[in-house]
Amino acid sequence: MTTPIHTQVESFCRDLGISKRDFPIDHEKYFQALSDQGWLAADWPRNDGGPDWDRETRLEFIRTLAGFLCPVPPDSVTVAAPLLLALPMDDSRRQLLTDIRQAPGMYKLTLNDSDALVMSGPGGEIMLAEPGHATQQISRHGSGLWQLYEWMVGIEHIRYMAQHWDEPVTDEISEMQVEVDAAAATFLRDSELGDLQLQLHASQARLPVFSALFQSLGYYALLDPDPLLSANEPVPFREQRYHLGQLRQLIARNEMLQMDQLYEIALREEDDA
Repeated sequence: MTTPIHTQVESFCRDLGISKRDFPIDHEKYFQALSDQGWLAADWPRNDGGPDWDRETRLEFIRTLAGFLCPVPPDSVTVAAPLLLALPMDDSRRQLLTDIRQAPGMYKLTLNDSDALVMSGPGGEIMLAEPGHATQQISRHGSGLWQLYEWMVGIEHIRYMAQHWDEPVTDEISEMQVEVDAAAATFLRDSELGDLQLQLHASQARLPVFSALFQSLGYYALLDPDPLLSANEPVPFREQRYHLGQLRQLIARNEMLQMDQLYEIALREEDDA
């Protein structure tokens, strides 16, 4: 009998010494362990190295990770891999996907002023999206699974801070939970239009999640995740501040082209009806 994925993830986190209250997480060790399990490729096709999970299993997987406040994978996994998977597959792209899965931290993405997306890594620089097309490609071919996870774990961080300060669950947090639950239901629909709707809503959710998390962190929101207060006293709330930093970098993305793409597909589906 196959062990349920939530049980596998719980065991995985315990083996790494991760719990909802034990910080900081060793990110390098965590992502390497996630890679060794094959879970960084959770939403990849089986032929390209994915685990061939159905959507219910993927959803249970990210919900369990969010419960442990695990970090969001780097953009080599959440942005570069989906773009590569959307292109015609050849041996070089398949090898690059394998390299990303095995060592995601070795690759860095740069979205420049000309709206071009460049990935740099051990093999040099690779143009993932030509000038003028990066935002559109990211919007159309993002990872709905990891965007949904980013949203879920952001809410969990806000809940964690409320519990830390002994504050009640606010209407704002409850509303966020309703919205992410609705997005999860959209994810289970398994449709191109539904996935674009999910990605759009997840992008729109970044600002309110950022604002609520920033407010709950107070002074600590202004600090970098890594420096120390002293030689013996780490800055608290490292994982919350790390997530805040990720959101800060993502919020500036242009959503207009994604909305245009959503509108285009909706019209096409109406024509086919």
